[in-house]
Formats: sequence, C-alpha cells, structure tokens
Amino acid sequence: NLGCGSEYMPGYTNIDSDETCICDMYMNFQDIKNHFRPGSIKEVQMIHSLNYLNLWDARKLFREIHVLLETDGVFIIEQPEIKKVATKLLEEDENLSEYLEVIRSIYAFDFKQMQEGENYTPYSFGWSERHLIRELNQVGFSKIEVLPPQKHGKRMWRDIRLECRK
Repeated sequence: NLGCGSEYMPGYTNIDSDETCICDMYMNFQDIKNHFRPGSIKEVQMIHSLNYLNLWDARKLFREIHVLLETDGVFIIEQPEIKKVATKLLEEDENLSEYLEVIRSIYAFDFKQMQEGENYTPYSFGWSERHLIRELNQVGFSKIEVLPPQKHGKRMWRDIRLECRK
C-alpha cells in the first residue's frame, strides 16, 4: 500500500514518507527498490498517491514496480483523472461548494485544511487515462484494465482505477 496516508490496510505493507501516518515502513517511494527483491511483490496499490510525484519520478517508479512485481503481479492505481476534473471544473462555476470540490481534486487539500488554513502537500502532476496507460505500457505493463473507482466515496465524476498486470 504505497503512499498509504491514513488508510492502513491489514495484509499489506503500508508505506508512506509522512511520519505522522501509521504505517509499517516510512520511506520515499523512490527507495522501494532498496527494500524488496525483484519479483517478490504480488500487488502494489497506489490510492491517491501517484499524483504527488512529478512525471520523471513517476516514470522511474513505474519501472521499479514492474521489476519488483512477481509474474502476473498487479499494480493498482486509483486517483483523480485530469480530463474528468477539467470537464467538471468547466461545469461548476455557479455552485461554490461543488467548484471547491473540483479544485480540491487538483491540489489535494481537504476542507479541514482549507477552513483552518493548514499547510498541505499539493499534487505535483495530473494524469489523463490515456497518458497513464501509455507510460505503463512503455515499462512493460500490457494487461491494463480501466475500472470504476472503489475508494474515496467512489467519485465517478473524478477518479479512475487502473489494474495493471505484469
């Protein structure tokens, strides 16, 4: 469970770089290759954590995850899809609360942070479905299924879920 945040999942190795999170390992995503053997991982989940990486670091991580996954291992990504968010943004200029929900999808703040003026770590990159699939194909993921989101309230208007097999 890479980038677990506050979502600790039993049965997974929960990893995050934020030491305020409850997880099994505190580390930068880019260090995953130093902690696991090639072909030793059955599944990697990144639920609303990929967008915190810039493009070049995400590309590097995709290659590393592909190496670390066992044959037929699964890489699951769920996150906001930038084209869906942009479409919704163009539709929501009248309703302030809906508009702020869309903006929140771009920058990754929550309403508590906004109301209390708290600092937060914004997303570094936004992915369209086609771009993400293209990048994953380039590192060797050939079996990619696009599915409805399962987390974060199943926000169909915003999120995508990709399940990629090695």
